[in-house]
Amino acid sequence: MSQEKFNVWVNGNLSYLEYLFDRWNEEKQYEDFKDYKKEVVKRLSEGMTLFRMIKKPFEVVVEIDNKKYGIRINKKDVKTFTLE
Repeated sequence: MSQEKFNVWVNGNLSYLEYLFDRWNEEKQYEDFKDYKKEVVKRLSEGMTLFRMIKKPFEVVVEIDNKKYGIRINKKDVKTFTLE
C-alpha cells in the first residue's frame, strides 16, 4: 500500500520535481535550497512526510507508514528506490 501511494505521488508530481531539478541547476547560486524543500512539502499527500531532500544528487525521500521511498533525478534519468 505504501509503495503504491508513493508511485501515485511520483506520477502526479514528476514534471514538477523535474522542473525543480532544472531550476536548481540554473539558480543554485542565487536561491536557498530550503525553499525547494518547502515547495515539496506543500505537495506531499496525506500520510507522507519529507524524510530528506538533498541537492546532489537531486533526491527526495519521503516516509509513508514507517517506510522510506525516494526519487533521484539527474540529467540522464529518473530513478525511484526504497531505503532499507
